[in-house]
Amino acid sequence: MDFKQLEAFINVAKYKNFSKAARVLYISQPTVSLHIANLEKELGVILFDRTSKEVNLTSSGKDFLSYALDLVNMKTKAIHDLTSSGDHISGSVTIAACTTPSLTIIPDMITTFVKSNPSVQFIIEEKNSNDVVESIGDFTAEVGFIGNHVENDRYITYPIFEDDIVFFCSKDANIPNTVTFEELKKVPLIQRHTESATRVQMEKTMEQLKFDYTLFYSLIETDDSNLLLSLVSKNLGFSYISKKLYEKYVLLFPIKAFTVEGFSSKRSIEMIINKKRTLSPSVEEFVRLVISSVDQYSPQ
Repeated sequence: MDFKQLEAFINVAKYKNFSKAARVLYISQPTVSLHIANLEKELGVILFDRTSKEVNLTSSGKDFLSYALDLVNMKTKAIHDLTSSGDHISGSVTIAACTTPSLTIIPDMITTFVKSNPSVQFIIEEKNSNDVVESIGDFTAEVGFIGNHVENDRYITYPIFEDDIVFFCSKDANIPNTVTFEELKKVPLIQRHTESATRVQMEKTMEQLKFDYTLFYSLIETDDSNLLLSLVSKNLGFSYISKKLYEKYVLLFPIKAFTVEGFSSKRSIEMIINKKRTLSPSVEEFVRLVISSVDQYSPQ
């Protein structure tokens, strides 16, 4: 077993595709296949289920992935600690994040980070919070940002900031600055996908307020934030969104916020990492930056 085999295995597991793994590693697809075949022969197990469309980890492959990541990251850390003066970090950071942190805090944090660590590369995927947690759990992402709190011994979570949910509509909409839930039922709702953390929090708050969320007339459902904003700005209905996102989007779209009587909802935006994962120097440094920046995003 050598590190080239491990890196091939990790990248095939990540991209679920031999060709993509080969492109990332700058080697040929047959070489990747040979690395995986030799690794499976040495371990005596099948690591991947191969289909015509996708490659997925077997149960043994999932178990081995955490060990492979630890070995590769420990190698990177050892080289860094032994050969560097501590002022230069290279490598990559793979991030999975839901919409709100993707469009608010992550750009600022990466901008700050790369000023001191210009050799570090970032790979960022936007997903709903459930899929972010899954990516951290199956080791396909190193750092996650989610819009809800997770209670699980497998993870370490760090609260970054509290966020409000605001209702908004087109500037041309005939909706007053303050409405009741009963009045709002008459207006079409354009909403996020059922697994959106914002929607989950909205439904939870509605339940606490004894208001039946299903009474809203749901005209359109989408997991695309830009499409949702465009639809609302065309006066097709109202929606709700993270306050921090609204503060950005109101500068770009003809929209306005309004208040619903008796409604108030806050949620926690958090960073999540896997307890079992050995972090590379680049990931450790990024995590430290995020933790040290928490006060910057707290309410003033």
